[in-house]
Amino acid sequence: PLAPGVFLPFVYQPYRPLPHLGGIPCFFAHIRILSYFGLSGNPGAVHLRLSKGDCVFINSNMMHMAKQRGGGDDVVMFTIVFPPSLFTGSVNSTIYQKYFQPVMDTVLPGFKISRENKFGKEIADALFETYALDDSGFGFELRCLSLLSRIWYDTVSYITEANIPLLKKGISQQYEKRAKEILSYIHGHYFENITVEHIARSVGISRSECFRCFKKMVNKKPVEYINEYRLSQAAKLLYETDNTITEICTACGFSGSSYFGKLFKEKFGIAPLKYRRVIQKGE
Repeated sequence: PLAPGVFLPFVYQPYRPLPHLGGIPCFFAHIRILSYFGLSGNPGAVHLRLSKGDCVFINSNMMHMAKQRGGGDDVVMFTIVFPPSLFTGSVNSTIYQKYFQPVMDTVLPGFKISRENKFGKEIADALFETYALDDSGFGFELRCLSLLSRIWYDTVSYITEANIPLLKKGISQQYEKRAKEILSYIHGHYFENITVEHIARSVGISRSECFRCFKKMVNKKPVEYINEYRLSQAAKLLYETDNTITEICTACGFSGSSYFGKLFKEKFGIAPLKYRRVIQKGE
């Protein structure tokens, strides 16, 4: 999150949690290896196949997920999030109402950015330029702010030139609302000993309906998704902290280090400590 007086334009995450929903628009830029990117919106899901260098725009409050195709090296993506207040100060400002609100208040889930479009190429180039900035250099925050302002201008221009329809949002469908509530509950309680019954009770549905929602959302059983989300958070802690494996295991809701290590190796192909050495020191 952005704190007063602090500007963090993006967070680099070697392994991004799968389904995600957010309250502000963001971009994903693909650095290497093929993957699928899924957007869940009205009237149905959108599936995109991405290659190295591809970029995707995700609108606010849209569930989305990325999945690697087949084996091979790890997928690496970076994210740039756009809090409108960074540029506008408040939702009552002219800039917000003229350039942000028309995009955020629509059913547009997102889109893959085409470099064939003049503005698309400028968006992609500016995203990678932002990613490459040296955060220790003088004027880093100002350069980021300049680039992000340019990216949003190009995004609005891209939507206009590409004739991407901006239809007003209707009343949220019950399923979409329920899916967001389920994911929000898991993301806020993954470190606890949560069960399917806990999840179902939190959104007022039956246990069987909870299984059906998961099948439709992510094609997984609830426990499988919970463990994958916990593992993604553990990978983040391994990269960003010096906490012990036991501390990370407990912080992410796993009952024991052995079980955690087994699941981590199954998902990422290496043990947690080796992952830390590789991702932190490039061994």
